[in-house]
Amino acid sequence: MLRLLQEFHRGKNYGETPNRVVVHQVVTWTIADHFADRPTDVPLPDGWDPAANDPNDDALEGHDLRRLFAPLPEGTRRVLEHRYLLGFEIEDIAEQLARRSIEVR
Repeated sequence: MLRLLQEFHRGKNYGETPNRVVVHQVVTWTIADHFADRPTDVPLPDGWDPAANDPNDDALEGHDLRRLFAPLPEGTRRVLEHRYLLGFEIEDIAEQLARRSIEVR
């Protein structure tokens, strides 16, 4: 984005080309420039196991959403639980609210 902004600031004009095409092309050029002199066939480290536990999981473990939601009013807590713990889409939660399956107080 910085490259694109710099080009616009310098007065670069792309004519009738749609902005999405310009952004895509500038991003493509920037990525190509970034990786131009870097090898792309570097082997993975020995012993690397993609199925192993992510070391960041330990950091996330301390963020228990149920505990964070606990002090909230019951209705608000239930909506947040449906969204972030049960994975309901916003539209589904809205439908349940309309049917009063989830009651907000």
